[in-house]
Amino acid sequence: MNRWRTALLPDVAVPAPTTGVYLGRNKSGPLTMRLFRPRGTRIAVFSGPLAAQLIALRAAQSGATVRVMSTREAAWGPVLRFGADARLLPPTGPSQMSASGPQLLVDDRPDISRPFAEVPGWQCMLDVRVLGSDAAKQVDENRVASFGNADVAFFSVLGQSMAAAVGNVFDLREAAASLTVVPPHAVAVVTRGSVQLVRLEPTGDERSALRG
Repeated sequence: MNRWRTALLPDVAVPAPTTGVYLGRNKSGPLTMRLFRPRGTRIAVFSGPLAAQLIALRAAQSGATVRVMSTREAAWGPVLRFGADARLLPPTGPSQMSASGPQLLVDDRPDISRPFAEVPGWQCMLDVRVLGSDAAKQVDENRVASFGNADVAFFSVLGQSMAAAVGNVFDLREAAASLTVVPPHAVAVVTRGSVQLVRLEPTGDERSALRG
């Protein structure tokens, strides 16, 4: 078997393979997200369901276990039929993470008050939430603050006051201004101290799947 091995020349390097689920493209190129890690991954989604749907669809197609808790069955049924182990869960009760093993759980119940759940190792939660009108600005700022320990948060375009609130929660400083200029069909991917504007790029087949 060793006859197939060839040593690399001293000045030749082989790049490490890209891992994770592809989300879209930023100014540096394709952006993938590593969902399953030794410690759980929590993603707060304030950008509407499209980014969560794309991640769930691509994770399901890769063979990952995907569970969705949602009151919007019509929005998720077409997505989940493409996975070997993907299904809807009842929308009542607490978020249901499995005891062990890699799993993606989408909690798409934006109208239901609930805490940001703890996530076991090697599992990922996409927690879909909504931000309301300016009349509820203080409530929304408090809601965002409660997600300050999320590993990642997605946002669509925000007004200046909400962008400043998000910037305070995630320590974005000057980068918070990027949240006010998120283009259509893109999301702001926020981690502590960082913002990336990512254009979502569903393929033709994915668009058909999302339409049902």
